[in-house]
This record gives sequence, structure tokens and C-alpha cells, in this order.
Amino acid sequence: MSASILGYSTPTLLAWEEDYDTPRGVFGDSYLAKIIRTQEYMETMGNERDNDLLLVVDAYDVWFQLRKETLVARYNKIIKESNERLKQELGEAWNFEGLRNRVVFGAGKRCSPNDPHSIGCYAVPEPPFLDDLYGNSTDMGIRSNKFGTTRPRFLNAGFIMGSVKGLRKLFSDAREEAEKLMIFEDQVPEDDSIHIHGATYHSDQSVWNVLFGQQEYMREVMRLKYKPETDGIGRKIPREGPRGSGRIDGKKVDNIFDPPFEHPNVGNLGADGLLAREYGVALDYASDIVHNTDSAQTDAMWLDYGQPMEEQFNDTRRENHDCAQRVPEEFPQDILDAGPPNQYPPIEWSIQSYYTDICLASVPVMVHHDGDKTARERDWSRMWFYENGKRLFNFAGGGATAGHARSFEAHKAFPRPAGMVNEVGGAWLNNGRFLRWSEVCPKSWEEEIFPSKKPARRSIFKDSYRERG
Repeated sequence: MSASILGYSTPTLLAWEEDYDTPRGVFGDSYLAKIIRTQEYMETMGNERDNDLLLVVDAYDVWFQLRKETLVARYNKIIKESNERLKQELGEAWNFEGLRNRVVFGAGKRCSPNDPHSIGCYAVPEPPFLDDLYGNSTDMGIRSNKFGTTRPRFLNAGFIMGSVKGLRKLFSDAREEAEKLMIFEDQVPEDDSIHIHGATYHSDQSVWNVLFGQQEYMREVMRLKYKPETDGIGRKIPREGPRGSGRIDGKKVDNIFDPPFEHPNVGNLGADGLLAREYGVALDYASDIVHNTDSAQTDAMWLDYGQPMEEQFNDTRRENHDCAQRVPEEFPQDILDAGPPNQYPPIEWSIQSYYTDICLASVPVMVHHDGDKTARERDWSRMWFYENGKRLFNFAGGGATAGHARSFEAHKAFPRPAGMVNEVGGAWLNNGRFLRWSEVCPKSWEEEIFPSKKPARRSIFKDSYRERG
């Protein structure tokens, strides 16, 4: 619903109402279905769609608070900046192997549910910012929540975005790995090899962690392979060892090829060539697109940008946060540039209430409630459109299927057929059926989403529109 209000395209729901009470050997479970059904969906998309951007998010715990124009701008920014870092880090491997990031995942504080001593955890690099983000406690794991002062550096699959071309190989390999897990547990080989480097039976997140860890491991192999032995005038360059990767369970990993703890054998990752595990994956370290709340609730708070910040950062709140509070020095221009969706009244974007990462000074496009699930009920009233949700929803189309009926093929077609419009609030299923808003959100839920009794707040609209009512 939040995406509909903000003018996002009509989504496709994957694995809707499918039954996962079957044994793993038959299909796996709903988490692995996220990989399999998405990969199947992409198989229906022709090569002419390769340059389209595909957005994959969890269904029940992601809220959108910013427009799609801001999302795309930040995706492009992350890709550009991550490729600049990659070029600097990999040196000649960047040129010879053509390595480029083109897919973005969220970043989280926990390498869950994988074995922390496996490649999906210890091989991933440190984030490119602030090694003292939480003061002396940064990455030390010494607080009551040992992940609370860990910088976000592990992959989180609640948000995935990239070109269709960039995602094809990634999801194909993820499906292959997921299907290894979808056997009966009593058929696990004695050598435990089916655990694929610390992955677990029930989790897509576990599979993604493994693939990202393998990518980063192989990137380091390639970096060292192409490291020049002499400088430009023939002088020998001292041999450089493998990079480290920060702390795992409080232990510093100085060499990802030889971590200071027992770990599963990584196997022969280069058997199919060094690029076999290259996926072009970068992470949204700075929460520009998504803030994942798991172990990070104290990194963020709801801020009213129409009120003085110092009044909102009082001493009581400060005690609840492990970092020095930061907010954007200026209101993000990419939010102002997006403007309201078509047909909307003018909205005063710079004075709304936004969920804000106060450690990294970012206003994310979306919030992924993968931590405290009760926040989905508790904090809904903090969304900037809460008091005017029904009104804005009606502006967007009100759940009606405006225009002429369209097929699932037309929904997926590129370019869009003339006259095609979004069915606001509804969703397509991957079997071609269309769900209207009343099916996605039964009337019994409407009072909770669009409450008739609302707290009194200032108008979200600009003065020129407010005066007209």
C-alpha cells in the first residue's frame, strides 16, 4: 500500500497462497521459494528486458517512504560509488576481468542464519566508512546485543535491485544452491557437504550469504593474481598478502584465506574459472535505500523534519543510542527532486516525518522490519502519509482498475502498450491472475490502515493547496 501511494508500478506477487507444509524434498519452504519463483519469473522475460531494473522485496515487512525516482537515483549512486571503490581495490583485475557491480542488496549487522565461521561471513569486506561509528565498541560484540555496535556489512536479502541481465545468473546460481538444500534431512551425506559452506536448510538468506562470500573471496584471488610484480621502472614490488575482513565473533580476521578459527572447507571455487562466482553484487552500506532493523533499532528514529532537531535529540533518547546522532546537513535534494506522483496535490516533502538512520545520517527509501516485528503496528502512525492515506490512495486510483483491462503479458511487456495504467493497490500473480485491492487487503483491515480517528497534525500539503481545502 505504501508503494501504491508513492506511485510505484503495480507489483507481481510471487508464491501467493502456495502451501509449504510439504517436506523439503518436495519443494523446500517459503523462504527458498523466494529464490525459485523469482528465477522462474525472470525466465518469462525476453532479452529485450535485459536493461530493465527489477526490484525484489519481502512481502510483509517492508514500508516505502520515498518515491521511485529517489530509489533509482540512489541505486545509480551506489553502483557508481561501489564501482569506483572496486576499481581502486582490484587494480589490474578491474581492467582484465571487466568486473563491475550492477546489483544492490541491503546491508545488515548479522551474518544470519549462517555459521559465522563460514565463507558467507568471514570473507565479506569491511564497510567503507567510519571504523569508529560506535566509538570503542565498534565491531567488538561486547554489548548486551553483541550485534548492536557492529557496522552493517553483511548481505540482507529483504531488498534486491538490479538489471534483469545482472540478476539472471545470480538467481540461477542461487536456485542451484537452494535446490541442494531441498532434500530430506535424513539424506544428508555423512561428510555434511550438503550444507554448502555453512548454509542452512530453510533460508534464502543463507544461500545469498554464501554466494556473496564466494564472490568476495574470488575477487581477492583475482586481485592478487593481477597484482604487478614490478613498478613502472622495473623495481620489484614487495609481495602483498590477502586482505582481512574485520571481526567475526570478536576475532580479527587478518587473512580471509586463513581465518583464525576452524571453518568449513571452501572447496575448489575456481574450478569453473575465476569468474564463476562473480555476480556484480554491491551492498547498500549507508542505508540510502533500505534500513534493516535487525539489531539496528537504536540506530534509527522517526524525525519530524518540520520541527527543530535539537528538541528531538534530548538526553533521554541519546542514552538509547550507541552512536553519535547525525542527520543530513541539508534536506536530501533527491527527495525534493522526485516530486509527488502524477495527479497528486503539491506535498511539502521537507517537513514530513521520516524514519531516519541517525548513525549514518540517511533518510532511506524504505524500512525493512526484520528486527522487532511489533514495530509494524506500533510505528505505522509515524508514516508521513498516515493521516491522509485514504485521500492519497484515492488520488492514486483508489484500488480501481482504471483504463481498459490488460493482460499479464501486457503488464510485463516492454515498451508498455499505449493506454496501459497501473492498477493501484492491486497486484498481479505469477500465474497471470490479477488481485484487486479488496483481495489484497480485505475490508476488515481498512480501519487499521486508514483509521477514521487520527492524531491532529499539521497538513502535509503546501500552503497553496491547503488554502483550497
